[in-house]
Amino acid sequence: MSPFKKVTVFGAGVMGHSLALLHAQAAEAVCLVDTSPSALQAAAPLMRNALETLDAAGELKESPAQIMERISFHEHAEDCLSDTELVIEAISENPDIKRRFFAGLPSCAAEGTPGASALVASNTSTLDIFALAPESLHPRLFAAHHFVPPHIIPLVEIIGSPAAGAGDLERLQRHYRAAGAVPVPLKKFTPGFVVNRLQFAIHQEMFKLMEEGVVDAAELDLAVKASLGIRIAALGIVKRLDFAGLDLVLGNMRRLGCERLPAQLRTLVEEGHTGIKAGQGFYDYGQRTVEDICRKRDDDMLRIRSVLRELGLLDREGEA
Repeated sequence: MSPFKKVTVFGAGVMGHSLALLHAQAAEAVCLVDTSPSALQAAAPLMRNALETLDAAGELKESPAQIMERISFHEHAEDCLSDTELVIEAISENPDIKRRFFAGLPSCAAEGTPGASALVASNTSTLDIFALAPESLHPRLFAAHHFVPPHIIPLVEIIGSPAAGAGDLERLQRHYRAAGAVPVPLKKFTPGFVVNRLQFAIHQEMFKLMEEGVVDAAELDLAVKASLGIRIAALGIVKRLDFAGLDLVLGNMRRLGCERLPAQLRTLVEEGHTGIKAGQGFYDYGQRTVEDICRKRDDDMLRIRSVLRELGLLDREGEA
């Protein structure tokens, strides 16, 4: 199951031009479409600059020039869509604009046309595109949510409409992996997807701490980078609880007055699956010893800490 040969990206803005770069690392041809000539003109130098940065970091398998040769710029969608296999929508995050886009999507959205089998993926961050797009498009419609800049931040959260096929989802994931992205399929759509919802919760508490005078912005950022920045990179946020001990986590939540104790956490503790010390928690650690599990964690964290120190990211602002 090979990557898509031709991809058309709608929207040449902050996300669109970067998405074109990402897809050009897997596809044979990428069309970047925008009705604004100035947006297309501004996109090209930004793309070349981004590719030069990636190349200098040793992240490219080809030269920037070779990748740019596969990207073409268009004001009219009709120039691209007849043989496109994947359409990426990265236009304005406005429900009315997206609704008109999906309703008027030419060629690949119209049954009986050469591109009628093309998959369509929206880069929406909060909108329910499945409620905005016509039902005729649903068997080929996905949300594929990226993070700025998508040519560097590898995550793409993917969810298909209930009518979309599992084979199409797998092909979409294979394509993203070929482009160097990290696809994470979701079980169902939720506004904000996964990471944005987590960020929203963090932002609420972050502003509260600063407004109450507990900590200032620079010290808060340093505290996060010197703790969560290392730990989350190595363990994520769920596996980390296995290392703390799920019984301890549950007890702490009770002591802090948590109004609703998570049912999944309670069940695991009741069953004795309290984390690495029990060989199973949210993850199953098999027959590995606690010492082996901790050694792997420590090695990973030390490498991450070393990189952060080398980059001066664990220094206070202005002291590096």
